[in-house]
Amino acid sequence: MATALHGDLRTAQGVIDGWNGPDDPYAVTAWAYYTTIIASMAGDADWVLRAIQQWTVVGTGRSAAEQELYIR
Repeated sequence: MATALHGDLRTAQGVIDGWNGPDDPYAVTAWAYYTTIIASMAGDADWVLRAIQQWTVVGTGRSAAEQELYIR
């Protein structure tokens, strides 16, 4: 996220997109949380939707309710 905030969206997106997330639902939710923030700041709605789709497929149960509020 810091890389994106410093204006290097290509590097930030490469790091984020290169990491598919572990099997841990909480970690996937954290990944989706930061990805959607970066993509939203970049104005890239397609990137936001791709992240949400990945996050939805994994499912998180109630393991990260606070982050889920921001993602939604």
